[in-house]
Amino acid sequence: MIFPQANRTVLIALLLVTIALISCNKENEETDYNDNIIAARSNVKAEGVYTDIFNMFYKASINEDLFIQGTAIIDTATVIFDSIPQLKIKVDYGSYFRLCPDGLVRKGSYTAILSDMPDKPGSIASLTFEDYISQDLLVEGNLFISYVGDNASGFPVFQYSLDNGVITHLIDSIVSSTFSWKCLKDLILIDGKQTPTFADDDIFVLSGSANGVAINGKAFETEISSTNPLINDLSCNWIVAGLQNITTPDLEITSGSIDYITDDDCNSRIAFYFNQNVFYFRPK
Repeated sequence: MIFPQANRTVLIALLLVTIALISCNKENEETDYNDNIIAARSNVKAEGVYTDIFNMFYKASINEDLFIQGTAIIDTATVIFDSIPQLKIKVDYGSYFRLCPDGLVRKGSYTAILSDMPDKPGSIASLTFEDYISQDLLVEGNLFISYVGDNASGFPVFQYSLDNGVITHLIDSIVSSTFSWKCLKDLILIDGKQTPTFADDDIFVLSGSANGVAINGKAFETEISSTNPLINDLSCNWIVAGLQNITTPDLEITSGSIDYITDDDCNSRIAFYFNQNVFYFRPK
């Protein structure tokens, strides 16, 4: 069929309008970043909880009173050292929530079985948890903390690994959500060695990787940036700086980054970057 010239002009105009509308709709389609954000939040919560446990064990390991008297109060926790029948450190917050100096409440306990005194290079502590809850997070898993010794630059090196970490977010007395996390981290003490029994001036640089499955069932992996590592400053209550790269292979957006904002004045403000979009999070 041959259309008159006027009709052909109208058809071409309609076709151009249709193409423009389709193009506009595609541009206006919003990407759903919710699953990426959930994965990033899960990693941040796990990173914070298990680093906090490392910090407490480290504080216990350099506390002179603990090894002389067999007990000490550290950040409101009752810490007990025993050498019979094996070397052991227990961190106990009791059966009821205790308000701690960082503003969080904790209860329950965890116990570290030691292969040697914790200040001996090569010593390994194997930690297990007994109904330990930090704020609203029930913490489980087998955590291993080792003191490697000094590196070539004279800085003490520690390592912690987690095989089967599970964190349950206790939303209320009925509702909860669970995610899993594994990691292998190296920690180098870059400041504070000159005060061996005082922890608040100690600063660790963290490197390493982790992987887990978030509460939405989506897998994720993280790697600490080699040029912008995480900084664990014990004068603050959480990681104060650094960058992690995160991959989410099952999602539409498969990569992003987690920025522990440096200039937030120790306020635990974190930024997630996905596709040049930024999302803020404050875990504590």
